[in-house]
Amino acid sequence: MSAAVDDCSCRTCPRARGARGARNSLRLDIRSEPGGLDELLARMEDLGAPRVREVNKGPAGHWWVMQDPEGNEFCVA
Repeated sequence: MSAAVDDCSCRTCPRARGARGARNSLRLDIRSEPGGLDELLARMEDLGAPRVREVNKGPAGHWWVMQDPEGNEFCVA
């Protein structure tokens, strides 16, 4: 797992765009083991995090933006 303050500087988790009520003070980028994305997504949903949108950039990456119970977004790749 990696994290960056304000926005995620990694290639697979771009800076959030658009208006939101408040900014995250910490943006998470959670990476699964190879082949483990579906299992990790299911675990996040079991913990109460809904999927917001899927991002598929082909060879550049595939990830989901999810939300914690307070509405803060994070990426699961």
